Amino acid sequence: MGLFSWLTPSPEKQIAKAQGYLDNRLYVKARDAAEGLDGDVAKEIRKAALCGLRDLNIREAIGLANALEFDRAQEHLELAESFDQGGDSKLQEARGEVRRLRTKAPPPKQRRAGSAGASPFGGGGATTSEGAGADEIPEPDENNLWSLPPDDPRLAVAITLETYPTELREKLLALGGKFAGILALIDKGEPGEAVERLTPYIESEPAVRYERARAARAAGKLPLAGSDLATWGQEFGHKVVGTSHTAAQLAHIYAEQGRLEDGLRVVIAQVKIEPGQKQLRGTMATLLEAVGRFSEADEVARKLVSEVPSDLGLYRLMARCRMRGGKRIEAMQVLESSLKNNCTSGTCGSQPFDVEAGRMLARLYLEDRLDPKRAAELMTLINNNAKEMGWFDQYLEALVERNSGKADNQALAASLLVGVDENDPRRALVDQAFGQPTNS
Repeated sequence: MGLFSWLTPSPEKQIAKAQGYLDNRLYVKARDAAEGLDGDVAKEIRKAALCGLRDLNIREAIGLANALEFDRAQEHLELAESFDQGGDSKLQEARGEVRRLRTKAPPPKQRRAGSAGASPFGGGGATTSEGAGADEIPEPDENNLWSLPPDDPRLAVAITLETYPTELREKLLALGGKFAGILALIDKGEPGEAVERLTPYIESEPAVRYERARAARAAGKLPLAGSDLATWGQEFGHKVVGTSHTAAQLAHIYAEQGRLEDGLRVVIAQVKIEPGQKQLRGTMATLLEAVGRFSEADEVARKLVSEVPSDLGLYRLMARCRMRGGKRIEAMQVLESSLKNNCTSGTCGSQPFDVEAGRMLARLYLEDRLDPKRAAELMTLINNNAKEMGWFDQYLEALVERNSGKADNQALAASLLVGVDENDPRRALVDQAFGQPTNS
């Protein structure tokens, strides 16, 4: 959807993909998809994914400690520590809880007889009726998810549901162990099966549409995902569930289907209800750009970046919109602001040099033959920080040659267009910068 989406892999598309994984609690995939991307949005996705992995291991550790399996609990605490980003006390509190449970646990010789069947969340015992054997463990209650053993994947589902808004949480938890088992299929990589098995629940409990939408999106069934989430939003009102706003989720689903205007209508309506919600406003700016409403997208991003000045993606969005509107000097100014915010040297700031912003700015300086010294600085930074070099980097190098006045522009153009199809938009870019090559 961005200006360079046909030149290099689009960071915006990669971020949307990573956000989709995060929405579906596929934390490893979300982390990997956001790896190497710049900007606050990608940074927040990586952080949320790592926090999700940490929390899963914390929950597992506490469940195992309640079951008196302290060695396994310690292993999960160590895993949780490897994912911890700091900034809150969850891991410290989990360690304290495991220590407390270890301290009050009966001696090892008494555990099997007295505690082996205890519920991970309290209650229950090894004997369920008079005369039952000391080693006999009661069957878990399918209607009480907290009675499940700590290694049961449905327990992890239940703990995740605990983070949902109250009304949604209570409705879904009440559906019991069988329902939780279906949701566990999504995280196991079987979302299509989950869609089929969730369908019978819809008529009696409309709240299930949210989970079927989540499963359908993971299965690539976007029309069903959009329909379910739209209906759910009408019934319960769009809100933040987990780490993502459901109106933004719906807008992204529509955008993935090419229904950009529908997605835009969803976020505009919700922003009127929640004007301060940053995720919605960022999605709104992205969709405004995608439908060609560049000045509006620029304005939304400009106001938002004043609240989150470290979000480099917003600066790039503004620059693209200004370039589309012929405001090249204004585009240069916003890109320079972006690079100053994260350190123009790429070494002194808290974030690395923004290679994509550097490429955009170098293009503007080189195409317009402005400030050759600054253009040379940017080319050095790009070469030192880019993980991969592609066609667009060759285009920038060709512009440097063109500007030297010693190169054959026709030869440069011809070399750039080797293997480029007649209808490829790169041809227009090359023609504008170098003139029509004689052998294209």
